[in-house]
Amino acid sequence: MTFSIRIKENERDATPWRFEKEFATEADFQNVERHCINRERIFLEGNLYVVRTDTAHRFCKDFFFPCVERALKIQNYIEKVFAIIAAVIFDLLTLPIRCITLLPRLIINWVNAREKHPLHKYLVEQNADPRILNCDHVYMRKVVVKEGKLDMRIETFNFIELPSYEYQATTTEYLNIPADV
Repeated sequence: MTFSIRIKENERDATPWRFEKEFATEADFQNVERHCINRERIFLEGNLYVVRTDTAHRFCKDFFFPCVERALKIQNYIEKVFAIIAAVIFDLLTLPIRCITLLPRLIINWVNAREKHPLHKYLVEQNADPRILNCDHVYMRKVVVKEGKLDMRIETFNFIELPSYEYQATTTEYLNIPADV
């Protein structure tokens, strides 16, 4: 049986894997894999609260006109004009909701900062490439060969919206995280 995780910053280009780890046992693999779970997303959540609060530039993009930014990416000019008009109206209608949810979101992002997350701490301990430690999203390939069967999954891990997590004794011991964190 073999277990491995590979991580890089962009799934589509030909960059090499920035972090590769082979695990000796399934338990070791599962201790790390349990922290590779993304938060469940809801429909239009970017319009309901500010997602990115780590820099002023990103905060302003997410707070003032989150739909307009997406509408600007449309290639067809006629569709882009109508999309921008609709996006401005929708963003103005949802601005009061983002104002109400701003303070709780700032607190959530501070409490669940990427530096506090066990996966991030594990990657730092393993001397992972700094490029993946500073990315918003990383692409992970999880490979499990068990009883001759290959299970390979490529997933995106979102470091911007980290799920809340609870430390468990086995996890803290494996990742060398102090129990008082």
